[in-house]
Amino acid sequence: MGSCRKFQIKAIGGRPTDFWLEHGSLLVMHPGCQSTHLHQVPKTNKVVSTRINLTFRPHTGGGR
Repeated sequence: MGSCRKFQIKAIGGRPTDFWLEHGSLLVMHPGCQSTHLHQVPKTNKVVSTRINLTFRPHTGGGR
């Protein structure tokens, strides 16, 4: 099982909000969120067990 980790998000110029993501959690950031908010999984001073992060982004634009 993955480790519980803190995820922080804040509006640019605002105060951060913390979410504790446990094993199996799913966090969805709506379109445009990355242009108005900053986000991170902050570093810790203690040893934290393994975690896996998957990121899905839409692919748009021309190809071949």
